Amino acid sequence: IFFVFQSVLGWCSNSASYIEYGYSAFSFMGLYLLARYVRLYPYKWSVMPRRFDLLVYLIVVCILTASAFLFRYNNVKYDGTFLYTNPLVIIASLHLLLFFSKMRLTSRFVNWIAVSSFAIYLVHSNHYIYLDYYDAVIKGWFDSLTRCPFILCTTLLIAVVFIISILTDKVRILIWKRLIKE
Repeated sequence: IFFVFQSVLGWCSNSASYIEYGYSAFSFMGLYLLARYVRLYPYKWSVMPRRFDLLVYLIVVCILTASAFLFRYNNVKYDGTFLYTNPLVIIASLHLLLFFSKMRLTSRFVNWIAVSSFAIYLVHSNHYIYLDYYDAVIKGWFDSLTRCPFILCTTLLIAVVFIISILTDKVRILIWKRLIKE
């Protein structure tokens, strides 16, 4: 019901501004709950081998890419093909998640970062940071730098914000653990 609601109001009509084409915490939580649900209540298709998930993902990506080219070729001004509220994008996301969930990653470093992924998302998608900082700084670099320095500076900025987001979340986790102990 959630995804029907989100797709109708966020993808078809964009009548719910808080969905923001799927680029919102609301949609992110919906995807998280879908992943949790599939993990708790697996269906036959969700326990298939990894190659099945990869195949479904690639087929859906090919369909989406072909439809984007067809829209562009026919001069149709529709840009909702790759939105996170598109049901096909949700299916592709789910199968990509299933593909990676069937891998056994034992890297403590990767898992250490993964714990803070929602915090990273919140910082990178925050309108005040994005509009007031990213847009102004990156546009300034785009206007004044050549290609290689621009790419280097932009990549470095994103990496620094990424690292600061992780470290800030680690402080939050530490404080939270101490509060729970008391």
